[in-house]
Amino acid sequence: MSFRAALILIAVVAAAFPQGRVHAADAPAPRGRFLKGVFESSTIFPGTRREWSVYVPAEYSGAEPARLMVFQDGP
Repeated sequence: MSFRAALILIAVVAAAFPQGRVHAADAPAPRGRFLKGVFESSTIFPGTRREWSVYVPAEYSGAEPARLMVFQDGP
């Protein structure tokens, strides 16, 4: 993209979003919830204790499988 084309694109975007208008990024996001627990009954590693937590977004309805990311022993 040429420098001139980039300037035109910036001008078009700036005109489309004048100051004072609320943008989606500025709107308050719905708050999800954290489910927390402790896993203490390991038969493989007796005596170990693991805390776990899962964040459930407010938008999640359970109608389809959730995407999941797992961290072990830290983020």
